[in-house]
Formats: sequence, C-alpha cells, structure tokens
Amino acid sequence: MGKAEYSFPRLVQEYFQKGGIRGIPSRKVQSFNLGRISYSPSIYGILLRDYEPLLKPHLIIVAVDDSDPQDDYYYHHFLIEGQDDLPLTVFPGLPWMPEFLKPLAREFKTIRLLFAAMEKSFHLPKLEDSFYGKWENRIDHYKPGGAKRWKAQFSETLKRLDAIVRYCQRNKIDLVLVNYPYAPAVTKKYNLKWRERFSLNADQNYEPVFHDVQKKYAAVKKIPYYDFTDYLRRLPSLEGIYFEDNGHFTDQGNILFAQEIVKLIDPILNRNTGSHLSLRDH
Repeated sequence: MGKAEYSFPRLVQEYFQKGGIRGIPSRKVQSFNLGRISYSPSIYGILLRDYEPLLKPHLIIVAVDDSDPQDDYYYHHFLIEGQDDLPLTVFPGLPWMPEFLKPLAREFKTIRLLFAAMEKSFHLPKLEDSFYGKWENRIDHYKPGGAKRWKAQFSETLKRLDAIVRYCQRNKIDLVLVNYPYAPAVTKKYNLKWRERFSLNADQNYEPVFHDVQKKYAAVKKIPYYDFTDYLRRLPSLEGIYFEDNGHFTDQGNILFAQEIVKLIDPILNRNTGSHLSLRDH
C-alpha cells in the first residue's frame, strides 16, 4: 500500500543483494512481484500459470491475509479450472464481459464491481446479500465461532493453495506459505477504524483462526510456514506499522515483514544458486 520501493519483493531483493540482515551474507537474488493489492489465491494461481514458464523461479512465496476467504468466495462463482485445478481464468465466467475490460480485473476488483452492476440488470444471484459476501463480515472469522462459520470458505482457499502447491511440486519449485494479521489481532491502540468497521470489541486482540488452518495444512504438506502474528505481538510498539484508514501495512510494516521473510527463506536459498523469487504483495 506504500511506495513501490518499499514493497515486499523489492525489499527482500535489496536485503539479500546488500547483505542488510545480520548473519545473512549477501547474494544475488532477483525477485518478481506477481500480485497486486487484494489478490487472493484464486487470481494468484492464474498468474502462476501465466508467468512461471517465463520467469522460471526457484522459489514461490504465497502471502495470505485474512480477507482472502471472502475474496475466494466471490471468485469461485466465476472460476474456470484446468485439469490440474489451477485456475485458467475468472474472466470468461462473467456473462457478457467485453474483452477489453478483462485485463482490468487484474489490476482492480473489476469482478466484484461488474457483478454488482450486472445483478441489478439481469437479476443474478446476489453474492453480497449473503452472509459471506457482506463487507462487514470480511473478517467475521475473528469472532467467537468464526472457524466453524467459515469452514467451507477456508476450504475453498485451501483448495486454491493446494493447486499452487501441486503445480510447484510438479515443476520442482520450492514454495513457502506466510501469513500476516490485520491490526485487530495484534493491537488495541492502532487502526481502530477497522474494529469499528467490522464490529470488533475494543478491549481484546483477536485470534486469526484462519492462520491455524493454514499452519496445519502446511505441516501436512511439509511446506515451510511463517506467521507474522507473534512477531508483531512481541514488539514494544506498533506505532506506524498499519495505515489507520485501511488496515494494510505502511512502508515501515513492509520493512519488518521483508526482514522476517529474508530470515525465513535464506536456508532454502542455500540449496539453490542464482535464485529468483516470486513474491505476492498485498
């Protein structure tokens, strides 16, 4: 959400090339950002299919946030899958969508906006009228009983992740799964607007239960996994880490996250030479 030079991929590349993390030697690493803000595993799977043959990465890092289950809920209504379950596209699943508009869906949430307009004109099912489609329920799974309510949606996102994992295994690409929390999971002092927007109490930090689901999945698949939550909770202050109005990381937050990613993947890169990284940036 900040400046381009402070994106996760750019920072990770610079930390490796300049030897900016104590105990980690400098190395030639090139990173590519295959994602945009608010992409979920549905669209990331499409980008992986499109760009992996061109980039030939040694390592893929998939960063998942707590709004992805709702995004994948929207997208799966339009998703067209290949034989390997990796999405081919979400665009043709949109009736009458002009060809010239389809590329825009890669940059903006065109799918959601267009569907909202279409449902009024063509009386299509109203996804946003359902419990899981309402914006105010975007991180409802933070609340008590959320893991049970969102079990099916969690499974949908895991299905998208699993297709990515199997693709990487077939193509001998290392993969790392990372999670990062929204502010209500780690601070009661900052980004209070999100607590109000999503009807969360002001006096508690919430448990991001979706992280536990992914941690168990990663353990079964024997995938390296990292959760940024505990690191943030240990910091003496989270001032300046989150934007107050939208809940995403500031440049300062991106710097901290990138440093942790470098520590996580350095042992993996020791098995490779001349590694290229493919990073998804929220």
